[in-house]
Formats: sequence, structure tokens, C-alpha cells
Amino acid sequence: MIGIDFGTMNIRMAVRKNGVVQLIRNAEGNINTPAAVTFTKTHERMVGEPAKRQAVTNSERTVVSALKFIENSQSIMIDDKVYLPADIISTVFQKLKKDAEDFLHETVNEAVVAVPAHIDISMREVIRSGAESVGINIPYFVDEYIAITEAEYIAYDTNKKIMILDFGGGSFDVALVENQGNHVSILAMNHNSQLGGAEVDNIITSYLVDEFKRCEGVDLSSDKMAMQRLKEATERTKIELSASLTANINLPFITATMNGPKHFDINLSRAKFNDLIADYLCRINQMIRSVSENAGVIWSEIDKVLCVGGGSHIVAIQDEVASIIGRESTALLNNPEECVVIGAAMKGEEMEDYSVGTEPTQLSNKDVPSDMESFKQKVEKLVFMKEAGLITEDEFELKKNSLMDTL
Repeated sequence: MIGIDFGTMNIRMAVRKNGVVQLIRNAEGNINTPAAVTFTKTHERMVGEPAKRQAVTNSERTVVSALKFIENSQSIMIDDKVYLPADIISTVFQKLKKDAEDFLHETVNEAVVAVPAHIDISMREVIRSGAESVGINIPYFVDEYIAITEAEYIAYDTNKKIMILDFGGGSFDVALVENQGNHVSILAMNHNSQLGGAEVDNIITSYLVDEFKRCEGVDLSSDKMAMQRLKEATERTKIELSASLTANINLPFITATMNGPKHFDINLSRAKFNDLIADYLCRINQMIRSVSENAGVIWSEIDKVLCVGGGSHIVAIQDEVASIIGRESTALLNNPEECVVIGAAMKGEEMEDYSVGTEPTQLSNKDVPSDMESFKQKVEKLVFMKEAGLITEDEFELKKNSLMDTL
């Protein structure tokens, strides 16, 4: 059973065997698979990096985020055919299954899937349905926060209050969790789909477009090919500025005018970058404070703060968090991008024998439990899964009611 981190902008896979976690690489050789699907004009479906590269040039035929597509209950019409969220998810899982099987050299038919906590039961059922359509059973989901605590072994550190700041590509999520014995509970949380890394990219891209227009008198915003190149360069620049004080964006032949080709060559300093995202940082500040207030917990009562997600590498974000909480209690994890999928893979190994509906295979007929005894065993498994954070309260009630209907 593999673990899948089904993020807003990126998807990751891993498997844990004999206590060792192995990250699964896709057909392109990468750990990250962009959660994008595009339909080419030759009726071919592409998933992942090839689809992401067409987000601007082929935007009307591209779903940039499969998860947001579900959240917004969207549909997309391609060549007179309507594709619903389940269709998009099915296409994504088709690639995930093939990539995982090619990497592991074995059949993959079950997965623990980690999703953001705000993804409700109806959305999870869409994901489950899409996965099942290509032969992957999802016996349970796990909230990202719970997966993180599992990966960092916080789930075994009792009576600790941990604040988790997840700077994802498509959203910013904050949660305050507490381990109460063998159960990690969420005291308060907040989610904003407009504060992900993609929003930082948009801010920087907009600035660079304005700068080029000011210097060269050319507006790139209507040039799809130029904007695609600029967006890709912006992502690289954001990463570079996490380690350097200045980054150079150099894109030869970005466009052409009556006077000939134009080249994009602009330097961006970290200081200017920080100024550009000042409002973004202010909104993050407000979200963090609101979670603490909603939980009724003061800063001195928080034992640790974990920063996860790609955005946690941005120095300005680290400084902003430190200014609120105090640097001595803030931890940037060694694997901020992979901790969710590692936690999901750990849950997969831990709970592989607790799938609901599994009946003993080595019993004689006289040893097979009665219907009521079997029912009790299955409910006990459900309770265990709920307390371990593998299913939500709503999923617990739904599965329990379904079992009762079989009596």
C-alpha cells in the first residue's frame, strides 16, 4: 500500500516497507507530479509537467489544479465533450498508478491518500471514485496535518501543542494540533486558497511584466508564449532568492516588434522581492494569529511550530513567522516538501492490516465469527482508524451506518 500526498498544485507518492520510506519518482524522474491535466488538439491527454507547461499557452484546455477543480465543482468542455471532476481525477490516477508500478516493479492497487483538512467527505469520494476507476482502492484518507505529525513522530510526543504552517503551492494552511494520548486532535485551523506559492509567482510575474513595459515599451501580458516562459522563470527566481541576495531573469528573444527581437534581462533583489510580497506576508500574519486566538492558546503554550511546504524556504516568510512566534520555537523541517507523503506512507504500512472488510482467511467454517461478532470487529477497526486520524468523523459515521445496513 503506497502513500499519496494529493496536494493542490503537486502530487507525491511514497511507500514504506520494513520501516524504510522510499519516495516514488514519476516517468519524468521527478518526485513532484504537477496536479495538472491538459487536452491537446490531437485529443491526447497529458498529466503532470507536460500539462503544467501548457497552463498559459493552452489555458482553455488545461486544468491547472485537479484538487481546485473538485473544490469548485467545475466542468470543462473539450471538443464538445464535458469532463467532470471524477474524469479529471481518473486521468491523474491513471498516470500515478503507471508511474508507481513502473518504479516499484509491482502492482499498485491500494493507497492511503493525504489531503488538506478542508477537503470534505463529498470531495474525498470524488477522489476515491476516480482512483477506483483505474484500479486503485483508497481504504482511507488522512488529513495533511495528521500525516505531518506522523512523519515527524509528533504523534508519539504526548501532551504537546504544535502549530503547523503549510506553505503549499496552491494554498496556505495553518493548524494548531495537540496530541492527547494516542490521538492527535486539531484545536483550530485556517485555510486560504489565495495565499499559496502560485500567488507569490503571480505577484512577481506582474511586477516583471510592468518593468519590461517600462523599459522596453512592450506589454507581454497578451503574449501567451512569453508569459509561459516568464512564469517558469519566476518560479526559478523565487527559489534562487531563498539562497541569494539577487537573481537575474534572462530570457533571450522573449518577443519581437517591428524593430526586431526583444530580450528580457532584469535583476531582482531579495529586498525588492520582500517589498513586493509585503501584503502577502501581512495576510499570512493575520491567519496565524487568528488560529491561535480561535484555539484560545497563547504563544507561550505552543511547544513547537513546524513550517512545511515549498514556500517555507522563502526567507521573508521565515522572518515573518519568527516575528510572530519567536525563532527559537520555529522549525523548518529537513524535508518540508515530502513530510506529508512520508506520513501517508507510514500510515499505509501501519494500517495495511486494518482495511475494513478484511475477513480471516485461515479459519475453518466453525471458527468464522457470527454476523454480530464480525460487525463488532469491523466497528472496532473503524474506531481505531478514526482515532489514528485515518478517517474523519463524517467518514466514520458513514462507514458505520453502511455496516449496520448489512446486519
